[in-house]
Amino acid sequence: MKRSLAEELQQLQDLRVSGALTEEEFATAKQKLLNEETSETSERSTFQGPGGRSHAEQSRRWAMLLHLSLLAGHVIPLAGFTVPVLIWQSKREEFPDLEQHAWNAANWIISEIIYLIMGIVLAQFIFKFLVVVPFSIVAVAFPVIGALKAAKGEVWRYPLTFDFIK
Repeated sequence: MKRSLAEELQQLQDLRVSGALTEEEFATAKQKLLNEETSETSERSTFQGPGGRSHAEQSRRWAMLLHLSLLAGHVIPLAGFTVPVLIWQSKREEFPDLEQHAWNAANWIISEIIYLIMGIVLAQFIFKFLVVVPFSIVAVAFPVIGALKAAKGEVWRYPLTFDFIK
């Protein structure tokens, strides 16, 4: 078990008084203890979140998760819209810069639904793979690109997106 600074200093003082340490050794050991404590205090004061992440890093991670959550809609219907909205709703007070990411993601999902409907109609008249393959690639690639940009702290506006929410 680690002893407190006061206990360590008291032990040094006792060793000095008993003659086991010279004045010079006492001063050196005392300074070393004080420097270690200052270093630990400084490390504790920079701790700003779970895992030692700063507020800005946490914000970037939530923005990244918000973009990646769009992919949930490919597994669970409507999850691609509701999950990003829930993330934004729960974290908007703590991370106000999530708002722009949320609007971009919401605009993309709405645009994606419009493109999906257009693709279904077009697929009736032309080869389905000419519509399905590019749409599928873009539907996965854009949220991933948005997440990578968010991880760097950048706000990325999805290409081919209509601005429904500003």
